[in-house]
Amino acid sequence: MPDPGKRAERRHCRFSIGAYPTHRQLEKAKYRAAEQFITDMAKRGYEYIGESGRLPPAERGFKMAFKGAHIETMNLDRPRRPPSSRQMLPQVMQGARFRSEREPAVFTVPHFSETETWDYDLSAVFVRDNFLMDIPHSHEEIRL
Repeated sequence: MPDPGKRAERRHCRFSIGAYPTHRQLEKAKYRAAEQFITDMAKRGYEYIGESGRLPPAERGFKMAFKGAHIETMNLDRPRRPPSSRQMLPQVMQGARFRSEREPAVFTVPHFSETETWDYDLSAVFVRDNFLMDIPHSHEEIRL
C-alpha cells in the first residue's frame, strides 16, 4: 500500500510499431517505450512503483494492450459559412456565379490489413506526492 501522502495512479501511454511485428520486435519496442514512459513520467514528478512489493501481484509491471491500426490525427479547417442570399443578390445581379464548394470533411480510413503501423497501449502504476492544503471553513475564519 502506498504512503498516505502519496496517491497511486495507473497511467497509460501509446506507442506505434510496424504492422505484423514478430514477437521479438514487439518486445523490443515495448521495452523502449517503457523506458521512455518512465523517464517522461519522472520529469512530471511521478515515481514508478510497478515492480514494488507494495502492490498486489496482479497490479505489478506493465500491462500491454493492442489498440488497433494507427490513424494519423489532423486538424480540419472549419468550413466557412456560405454567404446568405441577401449577400449574394448584388453580386448575382452583376453576373457572379456561386457554386457549392462543399467537400466532405470525412476521410476514408484504410482497411486494417492495409495499414502500415499498429498502436499498442502500455500502462503502469505510478505514485506522486499529494499536495495537502488546509483551507479553513467559513465558520473557522477569524475576522479582524
